[in-house]
Amino acid sequence: MHTACSSDSTMPDAAVADASTGGLTIELVAKGGVPQMPEATVEITKVVIGMRTIRAIGDAAPGDMRTTRTDVELEWRDNLMPIPHLFPMAPPGVYSMVELRVGDSSKSAAAIDIAGRATRGGNLVPFEIENLVSEVPIAITVNTVLPPRMIATTTIAVDVAALVEDIDWDSVPLTAEGRLYIGDGDPGMASVVSHIATAFTSAN
Repeated sequence: MHTACSSDSTMPDAAVADASTGGLTIELVAKGGVPQMPEATVEITKVVIGMRTIRAIGDAAPGDMRTTRTDVELEWRDNLMPIPHLFPMAPPGVYSMVELRVGDSSKSAAAIDIAGRATRGGNLVPFEIENLVSEVPIAITVNTVLPPRMIATTTIAVDVAALVEDIDWDSVPLTAEGRLYIGDGDPGMASVVSHIATAFTSAN
């Protein structure tokens, strides 16, 4: 599992929190890992999700820039370990919500980009699902206590298998290169976008 991310913030995403000041970390992990075969006829090898914002909200943090990341790209592939998003300036308190806005940001190539293979005519055929236009707000209820001068982590699990579970692969068009491709406006994309709104859940 891997989360690759970028930000214009002066604090690197993977920075180590100072134990004297503490900090809040948010890590996003792919449920079941990537690659994975959610069923015998489908293999997911890469999942990329663009984020316009990642924001933590709590009793002492209304969601200002101390607990906000902008322009992030999340990527899971090759069973790599996740890199947490560190908010070293997050004030102590109880955090009850993580708000995400999925969308094509300045640091991502797409809002959603999923690659893998699916069975077509008895053969595993490469596929790609690429969404460039959707913007999906997501709110995840959490219960993370950040004591003063401590480090706390909240983990968000992403059910990547759910994103492709309702696709009728036999109806997906084949490209000239022999790939199954679902783009904006194609049949099947509405299901992917619908599932992205419910795929994120608290894992704490």
